[in-house]
Amino acid sequence: MVTARGRRRRSESGHALIFALMALLMVSVAGALLAGGLLLHLRAARHEAEGIRLTALADAAVAASLAELAASPFSRGLAEREFGGGSIASDIDRPEPGRAVLVVRAVYRGGTRRVRAEVRLTAAGPRVTAWRPLPPGAGR
Repeated sequence: MVTARGRRRRSESGHALIFALMALLMVSVAGALLAGGLLLHLRAARHEAEGIRLTALADAAVAASLAELAASPFSRGLAEREFGGGSIASDIDRPEPGRAVLVVRAVYRGGTRRVRAEVRLTAAGPRVTAWRPLPPGAGR
């Protein structure tokens, strides 16, 4: 025979089980939200690091192209080459005597950064007079 006291104990233990399951569910949801937020933060940090790497590679391509111009004022640019975990290349045009236009390209992990630099050719060496990033795939 089941007494009133026995029913109360089963009822109390049932409530405790439901409470424990609800607490476990809330902790699991909180953990999932935290993990999702951290994943988004990690992706943003990785994207930022890749952008910084692309900028550094583009700057290296400009510097290498300026060195080519200093060594030979008739240089046509850099052939594509592996550099810093990515690749760099450049084209050098001369729209008029004493002036050159560099268009450099840096590629890293599928991302591309293009930069256009205008250069004045002086007796002391090439001098950058203007610099601007170009959208990927943009012409000169």
